[in-house]
Amino acid sequence: MSKLQDLIFSKDLEGIANLVKSGQATANDENGERTALSLAAACGYTDVMKCLIELGADINKSNSGDLGYTPIIEAAREGKLEAITFLIEAGANVESVDTRNGTALLHACISAHNDILQLLIKAGANVNATDNDGQTPLHYLCRFAVSWGSGMVSETINGVTKKIENQRFKQHTEIFLTLLKNGADVNLVTNYGFTALTLAADTDAYQFIPLLVEKKADANFQNSKGFAPMHAACEKGNLLVVEALIKCGANVNVIDNDGFTPLLGACMSSNVAIAKILLTNGAKKDIPAKISYGKVAAGDIPLNVAEKIGNQEMINLLK
Repeated sequence: MSKLQDLIFSKDLEGIANLVKSGQATANDENGERTALSLAAACGYTDVMKCLIELGADINKSNSGDLGYTPIIEAAREGKLEAITFLIEAGANVESVDTRNGTALLHACISAHNDILQLLIKAGANVNATDNDGQTPLHYLCRFAVSWGSGMVSETINGVTKKIENQRFKQHTEIFLTLLKNGADVNLVTNYGFTALTLAADTDAYQFIPLLVEKKADANFQNSKGFAPMHAACEKGNLLVVEALIKCGANVNVIDNDGFTPLLGACMSSNVAIAKILLTNGAKKDIPAKISYGKVAAGDIPLNVAEKIGNQEMINLLK
């Protein structure tokens, strides 16, 4: 640890000023690939931040490490509301980005800090800013919220550690709703061809599907490969997602560029429950695949695939 870092952690304003004024350090010094101001911002030490800025610290300087986080990104990641407020009032760029083009608003969403998200929106931050993969904060939530919120987490109180329910999905749902309320574009497409709805279908986030459709998300969007949310849901095999999509008007007979239908996907994964609900809602049994893939040969219909796999229940259903 450098002398400047030690003084920052001690919140020794006089010591910081003397060190910088004596030339032993600068207000923009880095140690451990993190600027002094970024360190203070991550800790939420507003008095130290003010001192460093008065000594010449660049309020928007990126770290050389940590994916190039700026002070406002550091504060957003760590949930330091007072530090964010101070930085905004001091003129920090709310749209500053890390090396993956992620903004402070994106990091507030990932870290589930709804109060900071709302503050950044009020300060003019763009809810539809995209990273290097064309992903907005809404894409991130639809892609990762379920996995972020899965399993139990540990909590230690008075030296006693116990497992408690993971509240992250609930917190990220609140973030999701804040984004929708503040103009998040539900139909933007990532560089890899997925909308927020396709990602929700692909990652089992069935709770998000009706909320997205209510905001005019296209339940039948197909990317350049013809891949639709219903394809994703049937390939992954989540019945709740399939049911949610059907309720929202998704086409059960959507065909991708290879001739694959949702029913064919259900057969490939031997998911009889999904095949049943697709058939109940009008899925056609006789749409042939255009290419060979795995157990599917060009020209195969779902019954052919079920027979190759040997799933008798599926075979009986499709005859």
